[in-house]
Amino acid sequence: GPFIIASLPRRLGLQTSALSLFICAITIALSMYFLYRFFNNTPNHLLISFHGSNEKKQEAHQEPGFFEGLKLLISHKYLLGIFAVVAFPEIITAIFDQHFDTLASAQYTGTALTEYLGIYASAVNIIAFTFLICGIGNITRVFGLGISLVLMPILYAAATLGFITLNSLTFLFGLMASSKAINYALNGPAIKQLYIPTTHDVRLKAQAWIESFGSRGSKLSGGGVNLGLKPLQNKLGAVAGRAQHAIYASYLMFGLIFCWFFIALFLGRKHKQAIADKKMVC
Repeated sequence: GPFIIASLPRRLGLQTSALSLFICAITIALSMYFLYRFFNNTPNHLLISFHGSNEKKQEAHQEPGFFEGLKLLISHKYLLGIFAVVAFPEIITAIFDQHFDTLASAQYTGTALTEYLGIYASAVNIIAFTFLICGIGNITRVFGLGISLVLMPILYAAATLGFITLNSLTFLFGLMASSKAINYALNGPAIKQLYIPTTHDVRLKAQAWIESFGSRGSKLSGGGVNLGLKPLQNKLGAVAGRAQHAIYASYLMFGLIFCWFFIALFLGRKHKQAIADKKMVC
């Protein structure tokens, strides 16, 4: 889909990507209709989630309100852990993204750049689909949720090593596509399972804060790290500045990965215990 849409300007001899943008806007609008159809055609009994023996007691301590989700988030280590495993890979990926976009912009411009990024987006989808078809979800089913959570920082550590040792657009293309694909195919579903032993209020309120500020806010944080790239390039030159920025960014990324690993261990144990006891974590 992304490749076909992004390549339309070249195929039709257009000078801008306005047509591709228009098609994307229509697709987003259609998604609202599809969501409407989903909720109107899904039986209510299929929308009921896990309930623990202490859920009513937990609900009694939670008050309604927009900021209650934030209060729930900062008052439970378990929810802060989920926030971390959502935010950390997004920060690291945002740093990868900046260097990938810089190298891509140096080789492609205009609609050619749009088409190249469309190929990249399609590659992410194809790799993620391949992971799912090959049964990557069996890692969670066979070895447990904890293993899936711990595996992610290990994979990102290997990706970061490659990031600082190889300065190639082709390599970054593969690195970015595979990192995002495995995040979608393995880490995303694993994170969703972490919400199972939580109350309705947590799933409704705290999850919104985690996904809004954990995912989107982390992209902003990664962008803040990327702001240091331009000054270094002005001082050291385009190539040397990018290399130096990659080294500095790698220190941050390895620090995040180190914390991420132990947080994943904590979440895996906590989730396993809560499911076994049939009790809510928070």
